[in-house]
Amino acid sequence: MQAPWIDTHAHLYLTASYAMFRGHLHQEEVEQFFDYTAMALQRAEQQHDVVIMEQSLFQQARLKTKVRQAVDRAIENRTVQIYLQPLYGTQERRIIGAEVLARIYDEKLGLIRPDFFITAAERSGTITQIGEQVFEKTCLFLNEHPLQELGLKRLNVNLSPIQCRDIHMAERICRIAQHHHIPLRSFCFEITESALSYEARLQQNIDMLMAQGATISLDDFGTGYSNLMRVLKFPFEDVKLDMTFVRAYFDHTNKLLPAIIDGFQSFGVQITAEGVENKQMADTLTKLGCRILQGFYFANPLPLDDFLHYLKTTTPKVSSTID
Repeated sequence: MQAPWIDTHAHLYLTASYAMFRGHLHQEEVEQFFDYTAMALQRAEQQHDVVIMEQSLFQQARLKTKVRQAVDRAIENRTVQIYLQPLYGTQERRIIGAEVLARIYDEKLGLIRPDFFITAAERSGTITQIGEQVFEKTCLFLNEHPLQELGLKRLNVNLSPIQCRDIHMAERICRIAQHHHIPLRSFCFEITESALSYEARLQQNIDMLMAQGATISLDDFGTGYSNLMRVLKFPFEDVKLDMTFVRAYFDHTNKLLPAIIDGFQSFGVQITAEGVENKQMADTLTKLGCRILQGFYFANPLPLDDFLHYLKTTTPKVSSTID
């Protein structure tokens, strides 16, 4: 285990973990047992010790299995819902767009937390089907409510790292938009930094989307191993700062925020700040130069009808940079 497994493109270092199970499995519990074992081995690796697979792990594994089954039902029945969270433009001083977010409501489990069903879909490989269903429903929404009528510039749509790995991803996205007669310039596609690992395939997909008029944004900057120069290799129009990074500045635990904003702006990249919770945060981030703000101060993610009502009735209050 101390020597790496060597492939043409990578050196893979392996670790060994041990977990023990005592008891009997019922037939209907066999599928859950695989999730159960994976969770036990993960805990064993974290604790550097042998883990006894107790009932609490089995209950968590049972929930994971139920969530995965709910995801499969939502995909098959086309019941993945889209919610919209407003994006506030600090220069325009109004709502200029929205991020499209997937939601799953299951008859058995109720409303499933996004981190639960997204993780389950990534592990099962169905995240691409969810992403394409969300994009198609977004196109259907724009057919009924064109951006110009809503007074918006764009809708932001998330692309998972697994989607970005697929060399045919952009081709399928373009085909869906063309089928519904929605120009791709209506969208900004958000890509997380982990997707940058697949550089050649990602660049190919980005080139095709941008050729059709779409813009590209980097999502969740400030998590993981964020690297300014690595990010600048790609044609991102916008970088979205993760909410934990933003909140750390206001908690006085991280003072890097102004330097990061200045760094990106010097290369012509605009900044979106997530996690804006109050007017003081909104005013400060505006003065620091953030072009777009997003967070609970403006609105939670909203069902489509509630979002339309929000646009008609709500005027966010944020000080301008010259106030």
